[in-house]
Amino acid sequence: MQRVLRAADYRRTPWKNGLGESIQIAVGPEGAGLEAFDWRVSMARVETSGPFSEFAAVDRTLIVLNGCSMRLEVSGSPSITLGPESPPHSFVGDRPTQGLLNGAGLTDFNVMTRRGRLVHRVERVPLNGGVTVGHSGLTSLWFVAHGRVTAAVADTGLDSEIELGLHDSLLITGPYEITFQSVEPTELLRVEIAEYYRNSTG
Repeated sequence: MQRVLRAADYRRTPWKNGLGESIQIAVGPEGAGLEAFDWRVSMARVETSGPFSEFAAVDRTLIVLNGCSMRLEVSGSPSITLGPESPPHSFVGDRPTQGLLNGAGLTDFNVMTRRGRLVHRVERVPLNGGVTVGHSGLTSLWFVAHGRVTAAVADTGLDSEIELGLHDSLLITGPYEITFQSVEPTELLRVEIAEYYRNSTG
């Protein structure tokens, strides 16, 4: 099953700590609040340094989409500086965390999954032309971080073309094969969410 999510339709929600606002891209189960989600994908505009909201038993991955860099300080872990060119950075959501800006502000992209239920992976996918990708996972989300693309999704033998603009997303449940085509340098973010399987020997 595929679903196009348009940037203009994303829902705005207050941060859990009340210090800002998130742009919720998608959540599972659909309609779940901040205490009940299994997974959540969002953006946020960060204008000042300050604490992150804490989420018990949640794993997070953060990407800076644009703006200045930020030093991320997670209690018990070495600090790291993240900027618009940095790879995705994963950390736990239940430790005290500070984000210290090195400029006027930034926009970030955030993925969260409930520990012990789901796991996730996020990667940057630069695109200048065409590429065909596939996956057999549980849930996938493709997000247009920069530029615009056409996506042709193979679905029961029929192809359907989808135009995706800046910050639009394509949410897919189940196996898929997609051909992306760009007419300008573009960057996609690929989010894969899968069930957590405990190692039977550990």
